[in-house]
Amino acid sequence: MEDRYEPQQFQDGDWHCEAIMGIEEVRILHTTVTEYLDKFEDIPPVNKSYLEHIQSKMFAMIAEYNLEL
Repeated sequence: MEDRYEPQQFQDGDWHCEAIMGIEEVRILHTTVTEYLDKFEDIPPVNKSYLEHIQSKMFAMIAEYNLEL
């Protein structure tokens, strides 16, 4: 099992999903992931890596939103 999450590259025809969120949902998700990572120490490495990836993506979205104001 991998210890590090690597984002998958999707090809045409691959199944995937997309979510549409407003800035408040992005902020809530970022806060929730951050608090979870801070609170729990026994997260499996690949799961922790994935959550850190999502946390980083959410932070980037918030920063982009703030720059556009």
